[in-house]
Amino acid sequence: MKEYYKNPLTINVNNKLLDLSILLSHFLSKYNTNDISVNKTNNLKLTYLWFLENNIYMDKVPFIKTKTLEEISRFHCEEISSFLKENIKYILPFDIPIIYLNKPFDYGEFIPIYVGKNLENSKLIFTEFRLSSNFTPITPLIYGHEITHSIIENNTISINNYINYDIIPLLIEMLIAKDIDKSKITLKTDILLRLTNLKTYIELLYKEDIPNLIKVRLSNYINSILILFEILKVYTKEKETLLKEINKIFKNENNIETLIKEKSITFESGVDNMLKLLKEDI
Repeated sequence: MKEYYKNPLTINVNNKLLDLSILLSHFLSKYNTNDISVNKTNNLKLTYLWFLENNIYMDKVPFIKTKTLEEISRFHCEEISSFLKENIKYILPFDIPIIYLNKPFDYGEFIPIYVGKNLENSKLIFTEFRLSSNFTPITPLIYGHEITHSIIENNTISINNYINYDIIPLLIEMLIAKDIDKSKITLKTDILLRLTNLKTYIELLYKEDIPNLIKVRLSNYINSILILFEILKVYTKEKETLLKEINKIFKNENNIETLIKEKSITFESGVDNMLKLLKEDI
């Protein structure tokens, strides 16, 4: 099991976050975030081309077919290691199969599985990506988001704590949106989607007695979205520099915590700057 899953940090909703939620509601009321065009064809090739054209680094990951993995229940613990060794293949994330489900258009999930006698000594395996069968201009971004998760999950030092788990996937998502649609409509749609998510997650986190696992996940989403916009602001005109920093993370040469520390980006600065921006919009 990865170190960043251990002792994850969480966020407590304070007055600033409540104010942020109120201001987001006001801002988002001007837009119809549900009004998004549907694509009749699958356009995931755009994601692959974006990674290729921008020289994004990725290692091969351990993969096993879902049906093959289901056979593991037939084996004794001491036989599992041999079974995995015989059946695991190392492939690029783009070669992992995709399962399409009738889910909301922004649905995406990657399936990492840890197999072993205990979590400390478990083996990481990938089986599939899951995406919505309702194709929209957002679909290539969601796919890029999940591809990025697979790269990070396969690494050892890309992140230090789960609270930062979605920063880089969200960042890749926005960079793809900027490049594949020069009209910026896709980027605007994705920004509104993530701001809507941010408002919803703050409201959910504010509820009392939510399970700790849910609190951990909501904290990650809130923190990651706020820091995402801080990074985009810092690197507004420095795409190449930012891509170099991302590749360092993908190569296990750096982590996201070091990157944001070097740029003096914090969760608190993300909250303050978002509040300032939204207040100026009133």
